[in-house]
Amino acid sequence: MPPFGIVVSESEKSNKRLINHETIHWEQWKREGTLPYALNYISEAIKNGYDKNKYEIEARYEESEYCKLNYTECVRSGKALTIYNPEFRN
Repeated sequence: MPPFGIVVSESEKSNKRLINHETIHWEQWKREGTLPYALNYISEAIKNGYDKNKYEIEARYEESEYCKLNYTECVRSGKALTIYNPEFRN
């Protein structure tokens, strides 16, 4: 979480696509600033949920068009390029 850094589990530290995804969030924070980014991200999450959050969609640039909008299903099923986790957002 900006401005503290990018945190990923030890098992994912070599996952370049996941690091790229998190780096996009860092760029969003730099573009908007701490408070605006936090408030805008939360507002997006409340209005649109996680899968349709515009900040998450932007960070999913390496994913297929389907997975950009249906990320939870793609992470659970193994279709996501960034990560696989069958227990994701249960």
